[in-house]
Amino acid sequence: MSIQATRFIIICAARTGSTMLRSMLNSHPRMVCHGEVFAPRLMGFVGIWGQSSIYSPIGQLLEKTRDERPVDFLRDYLFYAGSYQAIGVKIKYDELEQSRWSAVFDSLLADRDIRVVHLRRENRLRRLVSAIMAELTGVTVVVASNPQREPRRPVRKIVIDVEGCIRDFTAVQAAEARFRRHFSGHRTFEVSYEGIMDESSRQLWDLQRFLRVEEAALTANTIKQSVDRLEDVIENYSEVRYALCQTEFAYCLQG
Repeated sequence: MSIQATRFIIICAARTGSTMLRSMLNSHPRMVCHGEVFAPRLMGFVGIWGQSSIYSPIGQLLEKTRDERPVDFLRDYLFYAGSYQAIGVKIKYDELEQSRWSAVFDSLLADRDIRVVHLRRENRLRRLVSAIMAELTGVTVVVASNPQREPRRPVRKIVIDVEGCIRDFTAVQAAEARFRRHFSGHRTFEVSYEGIMDESSRQLWDLQRFLRVEEAALTANTIKQSVDRLEDVIENYSEVRYALCQTEFAYCLQG
């Protein structure tokens, strides 16, 4: 008897490595994961036609269907598995909480057969630095044809507002807890950016078992953009360090 394909969602905050994880999952021959399909413009749809541009006739049809019949779009397009063993989509917290996608959110909550991959970035300071750098440069992801030879981009120093930094950490922490409660009735797998980047970690292998696919070595076609040392990119690092040492987030200074 054939096993029904695993349907899953990746839920996360911005700048937690979701594009990296999605790239890794899409390197598996029996699995596909859609990208930013609930962003203002449809991006990252991968279906039986392959990657669909929003400017193609198919892409425009998909976006129209998403906007007019979002639950049908979720069921009939995003979760159409074909010959795949697992089919999924990544959705950020703030996208799911938009009123325009409330029917999608309700549908996901009601369907307990959908598995949830909860992606976090343990180091909240590095997540914030990544978000600020992406906003300043306009570069959210770098794709390389040969990641081994791709040069690292020059570091641009930034100034972090300390109070805003702690507010951001607290808000992301609250969102993580809120979405754990939302999907407490679903099968859930917690995964971290640090875990998927650590070659000695078993997280990617365990994740494949959770998604009920044959285990395979996963690779990404995106380049890690984070810096090695926070003090090399944060102009007011001493101020940030002093402030965080007085809080529960002091551990973020260690990695």
